[in-house]
Amino acid sequence: MSDPNVPNWPEQPSPNPGDPFATPQQPTYSPPQQGYGPPPGQVPPQQPNYPPQQQGYGPPPGQVQPGYQPPGFYGQAMGALNQDTPASFWGKRAVALIIDWAVMLIPNGIIYFILAAIFLSTAAPSATTTYLPNGQPYVTYHAGAAGMSIFLFMFIMIIVIALLNALYFAYLDSATIGTVGKRVMKIKVVDVATGERPNLVMAGLRMFIYWVLFAPCYLPGILNALWPLWGADGRAWHDLATKTKVVSSV
Repeated sequence: MSDPNVPNWPEQPSPNPGDPFATPQQPTYSPPQQGYGPPPGQVPPQQPNYPPQQQGYGPPPGQVQPGYQPPGFYGQAMGALNQDTPASFWGKRAVALIIDWAVMLIPNGIIYFILAAIFLSTAAPSATTTYLPNGQPYVTYHAGAAGMSIFLFMFIMIIVIALLNALYFAYLDSATIGTVGKRVMKIKVVDVATGERPNLVMAGLRMFIYWVLFAPCYLPGILNALWPLWGADGRAWHDLATKTKVVSSV
């Protein structure tokens, strides 16, 4: 019984009919051709056009991926942390002024002792001797002006020291990046209108006003020194009077 799945190939004659051991020749056939197109007269169905899918590397527009910070975020965050508060910036100004006081301690001390010597020589009590008609000497003692000269001495001393310190601050704040204290604390004085260093006159006037405010009774000077803590733009009275401002130099 023949297998229906096996094709019934026609028998080929043996190349050697007289040889009983000859192997029958296998039929040859060619494999079917694979078609690469539709049969003639037919149009292939049109494939739908799908938009190409792009590989996404970030969140959709307008959305921020959790845990992701936009470029420049850390720089902005560090800049916000480095910004000075009015109190901290006032502290920089105070430390800078203390350093400048230390620099000017010797010149100010020399001026103080010179003025003190002048004051003591003029305020010391004196005596005059006159002679009575009988020839006896009569000595008159004068207490001097010590009771009133102490205030005059303090006023003159503050004015002279103010002029000396004004020259120091005026030159360094106008011609260089700033005084020794300001350089250490990385701050500087600028003109509000131009943003540049003030000229020599305004820089000198600025510090002259600062020192003169201590002349009456020290209270105006103390209030002026503390005014940047709550004043506009952190400016003191001597800053407002000379249209200057203390800013960071970095």
